[in-house]
Amino acid sequence: MNVEGAKKARSVIKIFHRQLNSAGLLPSQTYMPPNIGFVPVCVINQIVALFISHNYERIPGLISFAFKHFPAFDTKPVYGAYKIIAFDYLCQVSYFLSEFTEQEKAELERVIPSAIYLAGPKEPPNYFLENEI
Repeated sequence: MNVEGAKKARSVIKIFHRQLNSAGLLPSQTYMPPNIGFVPVCVINQIVALFISHNYERIPGLISFAFKHFPAFDTKPVYGAYKIIAFDYLCQVSYFLSEFTEQEKAELERVIPSAIYLAGPKEPPNYFLENEI
């Protein structure tokens, strides 16, 4: 395994983790169940938790599930920036799983939507780093 490549990919994912729940990116009501963004945001947060714990096996199915809920963001412009960052995050996680874990590439390609699986590595936007404390 390419250890340096894995370290870089993981460090990029850590930046995404900080951005995805930043106060400036999501309205506070997102975390209440009746809110339109609740399901995809919670699923993405589950992916974050699984990634941090190195429990990669369940992530591909959750990537698919989260992506299926992305159209809900289209009705609320306040989620526009989150949708972009979340999509890039899912692409980066997919890339990491494909290149730096023991998971079968054929299975990843079968489960993860092609728009994400084929997108390759992504970088988090620098703009949102301003919101870090």
